[in-house]
Amino acid sequence: MLADDLGGVPTRLNQPMDVVTNAGDMMVGVEVKGLMDNKNAKLTIHPPAPDDPIGARMRKIIWAKDNPEHGVVTVAFRAPPIEGKTEEERSRNARRHNGKGWKFWVRAGVGSFELKTMTELGSLKEVRDWIRKNRAAIAAETKKLRETPVTLWGGLLRREIAQSKAAYEKVLKETANLPSKERAARRAQWTENRLRELAKMGRCRFSGKLHRPLVDWNGKPVK
Repeated sequence: MLADDLGGVPTRLNQPMDVVTNAGDMMVGVEVKGLMDNKNAKLTIHPPAPDDPIGARMRKIIWAKDNPEHGVVTVAFRAPPIEGKTEEERSRNARRHNGKGWKFWVRAGVGSFELKTMTELGSLKEVRDWIRKNRAAIAAETKKLRETPVTLWGGLLRREIAQSKAAYEKVLKETANLPSKERAARRAQWTENRLRELAKMGRCRFSGKLHRPLVDWNGKPVK
């Protein structure tokens, strides 16, 4: 429903952006955050962690770097309770609800924003219009994202993400059905082993759980 009303298309499951929409002379990737708790006044986008070395925010920054023709926007919404026993039934009832009582917030870029720093709007049509009217601000904020150094947990660089991606995805699949604590421990152990490998190659300095990169984003030595 959100993708349709934003005039866009939903991305595949587990992609960094939820919706891609056409804002006129630019395409925009939209991060959609649903607020389930009425007391929650801040969005949360998780940073890199031992059991997730890339982290949600880094994935979105990488997406912005890999899609230079796109802008990036965050849209948050809070909906009244929607009845239904299944997700399909709730989705159908939400459409019948026609957005009454919904609240929306929008801001260029991505991050753990406080709602008070976002623009509050009353409908998805207003959100769509806001995106179209604020293309310059979106482009400027997205440019800042692209200039952000991309790091893994502890400071690994983008090239290490690329080198480790296939191996880590294999670890994710192998540990997906494990209990949460064991899953986190296995993923953290994989990360530690990978850091040791990179240290041997001279890519980072590693000591226990702490390390720092020896080269910067452009491959120049770190002083």
